[in-house]
Amino acid sequence: MKQITIQGFPRIGKNRELKKALELYWKGETGLDQLEEAARQVRQYAYEAYAKTGLDFCPVGDFSYYDKMLDMACMFGAIPARFSELKGLDLYFAMARGCRLQGRGVAPLAMKKWFNTNYHYLVPEIENLDLRLDAAALQDLLIETGDIKNPVPVIIGPATFAALAKISGDFSREELLDALLPLYGELLDSLKDYPQIRLDEPVLVQNPLPLEAATVRRIYSSLGGSNIIIQTYFSEVGANWSWIKDLPVSGFGLDFAHGKNNLQQIRDYGFPADKLLIAGVVDGRNVWALDVDQALATVNELENMVAPGNLILATSCSLLHVPYTTADEDDLPLSFAEEKLSELAALKENDPATIAGLRDRRQDFIADSARLNDKVREAVKKAAKEPRGRLSPFGLRIRQQRAALNLPAFPTTTIGSFPQTPAIRRQRRLWRTGDLSQERYDTFIRESIGEVIRLQEDLDLDVLVHGEFERNDMVEPKMGLILLNPKTQTFDHLDEKS
Repeated sequence: MKQITIQGFPRIGKNRELKKALELYWKGETGLDQLEEAARQVRQYAYEAYAKTGLDFCPVGDFSYYDKMLDMACMFGAIPARFSELKGLDLYFAMARGCRLQGRGVAPLAMKKWFNTNYHYLVPEIENLDLRLDAAALQDLLIETGDIKNPVPVIIGPATFAALAKISGDFSREELLDALLPLYGELLDSLKDYPQIRLDEPVLVQNPLPLEAATVRRIYSSLGGSNIIIQTYFSEVGANWSWIKDLPVSGFGLDFAHGKNNLQQIRDYGFPADKLLIAGVVDGRNVWALDVDQALATVNELENMVAPGNLILATSCSLLHVPYTTADEDDLPLSFAEEKLSELAALKENDPATIAGLRDRRQDFIADSARLNDKVREAVKKAAKEPRGRLSPFGLRIRQQRAALNLPAFPTTTIGSFPQTPAIRRQRRLWRTGDLSQERYDTFIRESIGEVIRLQEDLDLDVLVHGEFERNDMVEPKMGLILLNPKTQTFDHLDEKS
C-alpha cells in the first residue's frame, strides 16, 4: 500500500470564514476570541478532510493568519524598530498591513511574489542579529491537532528564509545564517519526536541558486537529522540534484508536475537508498482534473528507483493556491483542493474502477466545449508562425517614443491601479443591485478618473493612468473601458462590443 501526504491546505475557509473574521476583527467589531474560534474551525475542517482522505502524514503549521514568512519573522523576533511599541496580534497585523502610531503612518513590510505564483509574501526585515526563538504559536497548533495521523510540522527552511529576507543592518547574509542556525537547531530539537519535520526550501529550484552550494551544505551539516525532509516545489532542482541528494537529511520533496525534469535528474544521478521521496505527482497549483495516466507512469518509474517503502505520493505544493472544492459548482470537470485529495487517495488505492473514473473525468475536461474555441486555436497557430521579438531595435524605439511623447530621460508613472475606495465600492454595489443606473454609474466613474488624473498632474507625473476604477480586482473581466481622449480632453466610453 502506498503512502500519501500534502504540503498544506487552503486556510481562508471554505466560505471565506477566516477572511470575514479578520475583517471584522480589524474593524474592531469583534474580539480576539471570535477570530481565534473562526481560525480553529478552518483548521478543524482541514483535519477532517485529511482523515476522510486517509492521509498518512498530515501537515501542521501550514496555517497562518496572514503569511508564513511573516510568521517566521515573528518566531525569530525579527521585528523592525518602527513597530517596537506594539505587541501580540496588533504587532503582527501592523507588520502585515501598516498602522498609525501617535498620529503618524507606519509602513508595513514589503510584499513580493512568492516565486512564480500569484501569491505574495511579506519580506522579513532583519535590522540586527539580536534574534531569539518563540515557537509558542507553532506548538499551540501541534497541541491542537488531537488524533490526526502522523502530524508533520511544516516550517520555512533556513536557506529560503535567509535568502528572501531583507538585510537592513551592517552584516552579511552569512552572518544572518550564523544567528539563525542555532535558533533553527533549538526549534528542530523541540520537534525531534515527530516522524517528519518538513523544511520548505523552494529557493533550491532557483537557477542560479541565491545561496552558494557550500552555504546550503553548511546549513544542513549543522541541522541535518533523521526526521528532516527538505521540501521543494514550483519547479525542478535541476543539476543541483547531484549534490542536494547527498545532504544529511532523511528525505526530499520534489515537484514532478511543474518540475518534470526532476525525473530525469533521478535517472541521471539516482536516489539515495536510505532516504524518503515525497513525490509531487498531483499538481497543487492548477484547477485541472488529474492526468491519471501520466501520474501513474511517473509513480511506476519512481517505484523502480526508490527503495521499497520510501516513496510517498503527494501534491506538488501546498493546496493554498486553489479553491476548496467543486462540490458546490455546476459539475465542472475541474479539481480543487478536496478533489486533489481524492485523486491522491485514488493513486494510493489504485482501484481500477476509481482510476477509470479519474480517466473519464480527465476526458470530460479535455472535451469540454467551453475550452474548445476554434477561432482562438487558429489565431494561436497563426501567431506561432510569425517571427518572435520586436520589429525594431530598442535604440530606435526609445528615440521614436521620446520624439512622439516628448518624455524626459526618466519618465515617471504609477503601476496603473488606484485604491478602490469605500465610495467606489458602494457605488458599484448599488449599480450591481440595480439601485444605480448605468448612466449615473458611468458618470461617477468618469468623475473618479478625472480626480486621479488631476492628482497625477498636480504631482507632475509624466505618464498618466486612469486608475482602473471600472473593475473590482485584477482578474475581474472589464465590461467596458473609459478612456481619456487626448484631442478633446473628454472621456469616451468603450462598450464590450467596440
